[in-house]
Amino acid sequence: MDNEIRTTVRIADASAYTDLELTKAETMGVVKYFHRRWIFARNRLVKPAELEQTDWGTVGTVLLMPRLVGGLN
Repeated sequence: MDNEIRTTVRIADASAYTDLELTKAETMGVVKYFHRRWIFARNRLVKPAELEQTDWGTVGTVLLMPRLVGGLN
């Protein structure tokens, strides 16, 4: 029986999102793969190192968002 804590990881793109239920190690692998995305945990922007140090029992949903770029044309 697997007792490892899992959390929802939501990977967003321009048209939709994908939800995954992952362990901490799996999540960090996804974060590394999508290294150019913004990472939100506990409703705030975090860095990968900060996410790695987070108490996984309290992390809640992890959201990976494309970076937004604004400017004038």
